[in-house]
Amino acid sequence: MFYCSSQAIVLGKEEFSESDLFFIFFSQKTGRIKVLAKGARKINAKLKPFLKIGNLVNLELVFKNQYRLLGVELIDNFSSLRKNFEYLFRVISDLEFAKEMIIFTEKDESLWKLLFSYLKVANLLAKKKSKENLIVSSLFFKIKLINLLGFLPSFEEFVSLEKIKSEEKKLFLPFWQARNFSELVKICQKTIKKENLPFLEEKINSYLKKIKKKVYE
Repeated sequence: MFYCSSQAIVLGKEEFSESDLFFIFFSQKTGRIKVLAKGARKINAKLKPFLKIGNLVNLELVFKNQYRLLGVELIDNFSSLRKNFEYLFRVISDLEFAKEMIIFTEKDESLWKLLFSYLKVANLLAKKKSKENLIVSSLFFKIKLINLLGFLPSFEEFVSLEKIKSEEKKLFLPFWQARNFSELVKICQKTIKKENLPFLEEKINSYLKKIKKKVYE
């Protein structure tokens, strides 16, 4: 048995019993972990408000055969996101994608920084009500995620796989070229129009579905 504490991001939850839940976290110290939270399904559970998907928390854990939650402290619930259901739904969907794609348990500082920076950026964009920038940031987050996990092809391979026409290539290139969210938004503001976004989402999400299917085959 050992005790540990770590900052973590809530990625999701799973049912366990009538009163208990499993929560999936990405921890700064240990990577993806599955933690049993006793009594978390009860209506008056004290920890319930802190364990919403997308919250940044500080965990107190004990490990004996599995992780069990001893305590949790809320660091940031990204309140601007919580006030806009449309924005929040997109981010929660992206975190669900991350939960399903990150299937190993080990510390990974690059993944931690990506998850944390995406939540910060999404919260800021929700505050500014910048829907178009949130969409491109969401797509960039998922592309960077599969890149860090080793699933991203070269730009030319992607273009070939998704049958992108020559004149359409410039729309997708920023997602491979940009180093961070700020750089991406600046590039996209110059190259991508609002009417391009549905097409971008369709093609990128089509590829992401193929990758996800391969992972679980």
